[in-house]
Amino acid sequence: MPPSLYRQVPPGWPYLIGRLTVHLAPAVGLVLLSRVLSAVFDVQASVLLVTLAATLSVPAVYALRILYNEWRVRRKAASLGAILPPRWDGKSFGNLDLLDFFLEQFYKGYLGDGAWNKMEELGNFHAISILWDVTYLTIDANVVKAVLATEFADFEKGGVREVFRDAMNSVLGTGVFNADGELWKFHRMMTRPYFSRDRISHFELFDRHADVAIRKMKERFRGGHAVDFQVGMIDLVMYPGISVILSFGLA
Repeated sequence: MPPSLYRQVPPGWPYLIGRLTVHLAPAVGLVLLSRVLSAVFDVQASVLLVTLAATLSVPAVYALRILYNEWRVRRKAASLGAILPPRWDGKSFGNLDLLDFFLEQFYKGYLGDGAWNKMEELGNFHAISILWDVTYLTIDANVVKAVLATEFADFEKGGVREVFRDAMNSVLGTGVFNADGELWKFHRMMTRPYFSRDRISHFELFDRHADVAIRKMKERFRGGHAVDFQVGMIDLVMYPGISVILSFGLA
């Protein structure tokens, strides 16, 4: 598809076409098989039987794929001597009640509220499966450190489906935390000088500006006014930087 035409197509259409192609492949395969058997071996199958088999093949193949993926993960964990994390299971089919729960948290509160409360029961690292799509939730600093630093190469952000990269693109872009391979090495090489000891030793400067920002916020709150937190964070990053570069402070 030409790039100009691709930009005019809504992003939902390529996604739907790709997913339908994958999920309907077993049904299409059975229909083609019935045609081949009829044309080559003169084996006639009723339309009702072919339709029923094609319809049932879609959930059957989907279920087999889920079972195979779960078996593959358990086998890999056993070969590494690893223990799978506890799993947060819902009460409805496909854990749809958990999906409703998270949507309610998103619209009426904060997205992480429900997951945070569950940490007390299941621990700082556990799995959740919604419609058999497994996601791992963690607040363990050691796990985050392994993913983003010490074992970075083992946690590919792209891959075939590029799920993580697409999901985090609006937050991380294509920077060092959302890149792999040579692109990651390039970003790492460019940012390494900024993390030298002399560049991360201005803690007192950041502490002073943070105190000013908090004091200003409290003044606004006492006056009954809202605070644009994003603007406050931009100022908190900009003012210390200007102080270091120009060697004078900003109020």
